[in-house]
Amino acid sequence: MAITKIHARYVYDSCCHPTVEVDVITESGFTVLSFPLALPLPKVDEVLINLRGTPNKGKLGANAILGVSLAVAKAAAAERQIPLYAHISDLASTMKPYVLPVPFMNVLGDPTLARRLAFREFLIVASAAPSFSRLSAKALNIANLAGDVGEEGDVAPNIQRAEEALKLITKTIKSTSYTSKIYIAIRVASSKFYKEEAKKYDLDFKSPDSDLTTSTRPSDFQIVSDDLIVTNPLRIKKAIDLKSCNVLLLKVNQIGTLTESIQAVKDSAAGWGVMVSHRSGETEDVTVADIVIGLRAGQIKTGASARFERLAKLNQILRIDEELGAQVVYAGEIFK
Repeated sequence: MAITKIHARYVYDSCCHPTVEVDVITESGFTVLSFPLALPLPKVDEVLINLRGTPNKGKLGANAILGVSLAVAKAAAAERQIPLYAHISDLASTMKPYVLPVPFMNVLGDPTLARRLAFREFLIVASAAPSFSRLSAKALNIANLAGDVGEEGDVAPNIQRAEEALKLITKTIKSTSYTSKIYIAIRVASSKFYKEEAKKYDLDFKSPDSDLTTSTRPSDFQIVSDDLIVTNPLRIKKAIDLKSCNVLLLKVNQIGTLTESIQAVKDSAAGWGVMVSHRSGETEDVTVADIVIGLRAGQIKTGASARFERLAKLNQILRIDEELGAQVVYAGEIFK
């Protein structure tokens, strides 16, 4: 595949922040659009990695590198006349059948709520649903609770404590027919309220009258890395050695190229799960849906259905589900 032209332009994400869109044109005439997310061939990625100059991509910037990397992957898939998820699967040498991920959907959160609560986000997880396509409108509409819609589609009702958030979500779940099929997940960001001197987590740390309310560390929870690891291979290795968590939160924009993203998944393969994640500033691009299926990750964090740029990812998974038919299974309750 010979590339004849690469063009980048300035566009906006869902937070009205500037980002990069990339066109890649090949000799066959394929034009590929790529927003903050897209995908690479190993040789192209190697060139990009060598050009970036620094380990943190400070010379070129992650957006520029990732835009080219993902756009080239889309062009390669088009040249091969196969779907993007299939091309990614081939690059990563993943097993078959393909796996549809369990979606983790934001319900309560947003910076407004985060200013009051210790936890940043509350999510619903429909892992006990019989299939991805049968995540009914009731399950999706649980996100439409009373309150102002946040930047990732979640809402920020007038609540002051985490217990209120959990009770509100539980009440809403009970109002549907999915009571035993939808669970709750929490984005904790626990480093914000860990008290080093006491060696405890203070869940009421935003209150001046905090009495150091604590929680014991469970052994059967899925503990998902985020800023602790930032999709960095050195930090993944350290986290494995220290047993800091048991799930990689894969954000391709953090590491910068598809090749490095694939390697991050392989580095965390020893007993860890993988959750592919969107970003706070998103676009209507749906590449992340192809990534999660191509890498057979089994989990995706997409935001809430109240925002179209979030819902678009779920709609793409539905299209892939329809296309693959019997060649795909739903991760369901074995998603870890």
